[in-house]
This record gives sequence, C-alpha cells and structure tokens, in this order.
Amino acid sequence: MGNALEMHDSRAGRPRGQTRRLAEEQRLRVYHLSLQGYSEGEIAQGLGINQSSVSRMLTLLRRRNAEWFQANKDPDRRYQALFKESYDGITATVVEAWRLYHRTEQAEVKSNLLGRVQHGIGLCCRLLGISAPTLQELHWEQQVADMENRADELKKQLEELRLSRQIIPITGP
Repeated sequence: MGNALEMHDSRAGRPRGQTRRLAEEQRLRVYHLSLQGYSEGEIAQGLGINQSSVSRMLTLLRRRNAEWFQANKDPDRRYQALFKESYDGITATVVEAWRLYHRTEQAEVKSNLLGRVQHGIGLCCRLLGISAPTLQELHWEQQVADMENRADELKKQLEELRLSRQIIPITGP
C-alpha cells in the first residue's frame, strides 16, 4: 500500500482508496458529534478535517433525514421502515460475524465473533418481541407443571376415595 501522498488523487474529492463505507462512517461520526452539541469547528478540529467539510456532511445528512421523513410521513410506514432498517442491520451484522467465525482459526477471535452472533440474535429477539426463557424459568415452569399433574392425580384419588365411601357394600343374608 502506498503512502498518503500516493493515495491522494490530484483531483478534488475523496482520497483514492477511501471507500464509500468509510466516508459514510465519517459522516455519521460528524452527525453524532453534532447531535451531542459540538460545534462544526470543534468537530472539524477533533477529526482533523476542514470545517467546510463538516458543514457539507451535516447538510447532506440533514437533507437525507428530511427526505426520509417526507417519504415516511405516515407513522405506521415510519415504524415499518425503522423496523426493517433495524432488522436488516442486525441481520447483516450477524451474517458477517458468522461468516468471519468460520474463516478464522484463532480461538479468541472466534469467541468474540460468536459473542457478536449471540448478541445479534438477542437483539433480533427483542426487536421481534420474542423473549426466550432463562434456564431457571424453564426449571420452575417444569416444576409447576409437575405439581399440577400431581395435584390432578391426587384429586382423582380423593374423588375415588369419596365415591368408595358412599357405596355401601351389600352383604349377603
């Protein structure tokens, strides 16, 4: 890989090699810092970029937000769009972590990736409103079911006992 001067295109724009994903990540960092109350100048200084770049990024993101809200005026549609974006993002993260898990041999990396998969599945469950019981909850549910079955058995035995006492055997002459 070349040095920073070789990577920089002589034309205006993004440096060669900086992907759209990285550019989007930087825009989102700028946006989050703005939401936290930092000024454009403070953001620019903190990230080592021009204040005019920060301003352009914020303008672009605010325009995207306005377009999104315009397209999703209806609350149900907005909810569906947010739900889908959340679900798709979680799913993409889980799929990527699982793919990387199968490609690596390092135990520590595998453990980290497996944790990401598990976390992503947990997020999906919460998003979908699915709550998986804990082992302790499962144990107590089984205990309750066993007690209910035993109570039913005892009720039957008690009823049989009551009936047997009501019937008086007829003894012969």
